[in-house]
Amino acid sequence: MIDSASSQVAAFGYDAATRTLRVRFRKGGTWEYADVPPEKFAAMQDAPSVGSFLHWQVKPHHAASKLLEAALAAAPAPAPCEHKEWVGTPEVDARCKACGMDEFEVNAQNVAAIQADAARQAAEKKSLDHNGRKT
Repeated sequence: MIDSASSQVAAFGYDAATRTLRVRFRKGGTWEYADVPPEKFAAMQDAPSVGSFLHWQVKPHHAASKLLEAALAAAPAPAPCEHKEWVGTPEVDARCKACGMDEFEVNAQNVAAIQADAARQAAEKKSLDHNGRKT
């Protein structure tokens, strides 16, 4: 993910394969925005205000979902992107200049699977009585 100087957005990144924009906010929470064209991600990188760009150009036009922090921490890191146009240093901030994905970024498919599993487990837990038996 790319660090941001925005007062609202701490970092953002893009998965070109799934056209998913991921945004981590300074006040907490990480959100994904679906079906974001690569041109819009490039424009966000160049925007004078990342927060304003997100507010006016992304949020009104793309479905959003909040990621569970536990899912983000537990998801395995994907293989690096297919472009391999790395800039920065591998120890600190290596990222692809073509898609913005950082080398250790969690991919959307892994997070979605973990979120679905967590929701299933929570639903199963709710269906137990006070003795731990299914109701």
